[in-house]
Amino acid sequence: MFYNNKKAFTLIELIASILIVSFISAVFGMGMVHIVDAFVLSRENANNIQKCQIVMRRIVKELEDAKSIISASANSITFTKDQGGTIITHSISYMSNSGEIRFDNIVLAEGINKFRFEYYETYDEAQPAPNDTTGGYSGSEKLLQMELAFDSPDDSPFLYKNRIFLRRLGS
Repeated sequence: MFYNNKKAFTLIELIASILIVSFISAVFGMGMVHIVDAFVLSRENANNIQKCQIVMRRIVKELEDAKSIISASANSITFTKDQGGTIITHSISYMSNSGEIRFDNIVLAEGINKFRFEYYETYDEAQPAPNDTTGGYSGSEKLLQMELAFDSPDDSPFLYKNRIFLRRLGS
């Protein structure tokens, strides 16, 4: 006696199940690629933002303690600072051709698209001081605004602004 035992898969059923599993794996794989790309992009953005915050904090710290401003323009500032009874001259400048911000010729940041100082007489001013038509410092301003901009890896611009009160100026 022969028993007709049909408990196995046919070839068509095996091929169909392999195709379905392959399709599901391909969709899942493409989704994972987008997730990994987003993770890498967010990590690079976080690093750039942190770099920008560190540079801005350093510049704010240096300028808050400035005793006098020797020369200033829209892209650079030279100032003196009292360090333990010794007057030291420092400069902060933006090199637009290389995108570098330098503090005493030491590179603080690279890849910067825009860096600018604007000088104000009071905190509430919406526009720079009237004598700031060339982007320079006239001597009466006690407040400056710093703008720093860079592009993120996905080409979206980041612009940071910070106003600095020159509290020790002239003291």
